[in-house]
This record gives sequence, structure tokens and C-alpha cells, in this order.
Amino acid sequence: MNRVREMWILVMADRKKAGALVALGAVLLFTMGRQLWDVGPRRASGNDTSENEILDPSRRAITLDELRVEGPMIDVSAPSRVERNVFGFDARSFPDPSQSAPSSGFGEKSEPEAVESPREAERARAEQIARMVREEAGGLRLKSTLMGPNPMAVIEYGTRGRATAKTLRVGDQVEGFTLVHVEVSRVVIEKHGVEVELER
Repeated sequence: MNRVREMWILVMADRKKAGALVALGAVLLFTMGRQLWDVGPRRASGNDTSENEILDPSRRAITLDELRVEGPMIDVSAPSRVERNVFGFDARSFPDPSQSAPSSGFGEKSEPEAVESPREAERARAEQIARMVREEAGGLRLKSTLMGPNPMAVIEYGTRGRATAKTLRVGDQVEGFTLVHVEVSRVVIEKHGVEVELER
């Protein structure tokens, strides 16, 4: 009961808001009452007005009689029979392409490539990965180190004009490289199992 009194006091404190609230409540009650009243099916009306005429008097439905056009009837004869098979292959329409005579002179045979053993292929792949990692490490530069119980290194990466410095502890990563070891003037970073040294 106290809540209702508090609400009533708040609403009555501002007469404009109270009036707007009463008007909204009246509209809500009116629409709800109308919905409840019109729940049943609509009665059929006895006039011949179509839905188009109700919506727009200038537009109305066209009847079947209005679609009938007066005038002479036109006879359309059946199409003539086609004598050829339209889906068959006609050699006259698609002649054989002219074929050139095979070349009589053959080029020199190339030496068969030496088949690499799995070990050699694996070693070549490892060298390729190591070369790629060293090239990527070329974009990193050691700026400074901080020794102590948890040694840290400041590594700069990116282009010279837009280089970004990042402070790393052992195990942290920069540009896919993991910091492995920190010394006073050098660090060791690792990527894909390849270790690279950066020096100041």
C-alpha cells in the first residue's frame, strides 16, 4: 500500500507527466478492448467492391470479360516438321581440325635427376628452414639487456622508420621467435627449432 502511495505522489508531483500517463493508459485500454471485441471471424459483406477499389478507387480488378478483345481470330498453324536431328552430330558443321605432322627430330634427352634419399631431402628441408629463420631474424635488433633473477631483453622489430621495441623475459615471443637465453651483450632466440644469436 505504501508503494502505491509513493507512486501516486511521484506521478502527481508533475501534472504534465501525469496527464500524459493517463492519456497513454486510455489509449492502451481502448486498443485492448477493441482487440477483444474483434476476436471472432469477420462477417462477409454483401457489396461487390473489390479490395483494390477499397484501397484505391482509381484502381480496380480487371474482370475476365474485359480481358476478351474483340476482333478477328488468328489461326496459328502447327510448326513444320524438322527433317534433321537437331541433337545429332553433324560432321559438316564440325570438321576435323587440321593436324600437323609429328616432329621427326627429337631434342636431346635430359639426364634423369638424381633421386634424393629421405635423409638428404630432410637435411635439405632443415637447411631451407634454417635459412628462412635467419632471414626473418635479420629484422630483429637487440637494444638492451637487464640482468638479474629474471633477466630481460629489449628487442626492436619492424622497419627502421616504424620500429617497435618490446621487453621480453625468457619464454616470451616476438615476431614468432621465443627468447631462450639472455646474457649481458647478447641473447639467443629460437624459431622452428633453429637458434639465432642477437648481439648489441
